[in-house]
Amino acid sequence: MKKVVETRVHRCGLDRHVNVMHSPLSKRGEYQFDPNMLRADLGSDKADWIVIDGPSGPEDGRGSTLPSLAPFCRPGTRWFLDDAYRDKELSVLNKWTTLNGIMVDGIHPIGKGLDLRPPQT
Repeated sequence: MKKVVETRVHRCGLDRHVNVMHSPLSKRGEYQFDPNMLRADLGSDKADWIVIDGPSGPEDGRGSTLPSLAPFCRPGTRWFLDDAYRDKELSVLNKWTTLNGIMVDGIHPIGKGLDLRPPQT
């Protein structure tokens, strides 16, 4: 799946601006991030924009994702959670609203997910 996303990013000409990360799931169904890998990938930069997507897992599987990534983000980073209408994701969004420095603006329906195809000319 990572290769599919990277190909879409490339077709849109965003290679220099986008870093696609694959994060394996723990036994509890949480994404596992290697902070050293994040630091190496970002260098002195911090993330401006995050899309959280991946397989559906246990009730709170994505709950630790944004808090784990927050130290690697600039203030005001925009983030998006795919499949945000599912009950599990709505529960995660409610949890995130209680965290300092994280604001949930709302849910923006854009279909199943992001359509990264370049515009037709």
